[in-house]
Amino acid sequence: MFELVTKYKPTGDQPEAIKKLVDNINSGMKRQTLLGATGTGKTFTIANVIKSIGKNTLVLSHNKTLAGQLYSELKALFPNNRVEYFISYYDYYQPEAYVASKDLYIEKDASINDDIDQLRNSAVASLLTSKDVIVVSSVSCIYGIGDPVDYQENILALKSGNSYNRNQLLERLVKMQYERNDYELKRGSFRVKGEIVDIMMSTAKEELVRLEFFDDELEKIKIIDAITTKTKKVLDQVLLYPASLFNVSDAKKEEAIRRIENELKERIQYFKDNNKYLEAERIEQRTRYDLAQKYGHIPTNRELAIYLEMDENLINEATLSNELVKSLDDTLDGERSIYETIGIEETVSIDDMLDIKSSLELLSDAEKAIIKARFYKDMTQSEVAKDLNMTQVMVSRYEKKGLAKMRQYMTL
Repeated sequence: MFELVTKYKPTGDQPEAIKKLVDNINSGMKRQTLLGATGTGKTFTIANVIKSIGKNTLVLSHNKTLAGQLYSELKALFPNNRVEYFISYYDYYQPEAYVASKDLYIEKDASINDDIDQLRNSAVASLLTSKDVIVVSSVSCIYGIGDPVDYQENILALKSGNSYNRNQLLERLVKMQYERNDYELKRGSFRVKGEIVDIMMSTAKEELVRLEFFDDELEKIKIIDAITTKTKKVLDQVLLYPASLFNVSDAKKEEAIRRIENELKERIQYFKDNNKYLEAERIEQRTRYDLAQKYGHIPTNRELAIYLEMDENLINEATLSNELVKSLDDTLDGERSIYETIGIEETVSIDDMLDIKSSLELLSDAEKAIIKARFYKDMTQSEVAKDLNMTQVMVSRYEKKGLAKMRQYMTL
């Protein structure tokens, strides 16, 4: 299973050490220590043990420097097996803090190394699908990264020749935490051009998985070079891994939200009982904000009314009036919608909605603001000019430029 590629053979004390280590492991001994001075070939000895045992192996190092060295050495010794690297992906990390005496909140700040994140995702994917894996890791591997069962349930298997509803496939990719980006693919994103779907998995950024459809039939699965777009190989089937290591099932998510809500009530009551009203307000504000951001839990109108100390009927009226400007299909006073304006006269599909959203990202800040104000808020050019502190002529020019860019994108 493990193929050790080297021109050297065990010599000196190494053959005896290898035999004892292997025999003890096979007999069930859990702890052993290999002693040796620097340069005596301990890594080579362990490589021979790994080859003889034939099981997935974790090599744990106490720091990143040594982990990097061991990774390079084992990668060279096992070029035909999966040697993976799993260390902390933070280049910089500052935890959040709150100073109650000054009502000062210091937001969490972090810088994640994208290359290391790719290697971490590759390590997890290899462990779940292969039996010839060596993972070199720092102590960061002891920290939880999610339930492997949830991760496995989110792996998507596709086979050429089978039929898949394209819209449902795209929805599944989004559920797997992939983002649609039709301009610049990066890890954990996908793009759609006609009947071709390109996916850059989180495990590699040098290549893409290309799915070619004919209607709902998946005709071909290709691995293509991310830069040259040349086909590297054609596959009969492929496994698409989740874009993130942190995957939570809907049932677990709902249970987590329920527990957070219950604990939040307890903490708010605790602070109020101890006359710490500022702390009570702050913990409620931050917790509800995090729930909305991380779990998509949007407060109900009733919750908003209680939190804002307003009449619930006023909240309901505000929500209803705001729905008119949120719609992507309708405009007020019977005017043309954004779809009709850029040339979509038939029934608007989900793809059209996604393309409109993508085309808006091509616009400058001024063009984007004017398009949104004119078509989503139903404002006149004079109203927009006053709101953005521009002349009406400038508004008209920016609007024409923006619409032209969107039409050009929609015809690609």
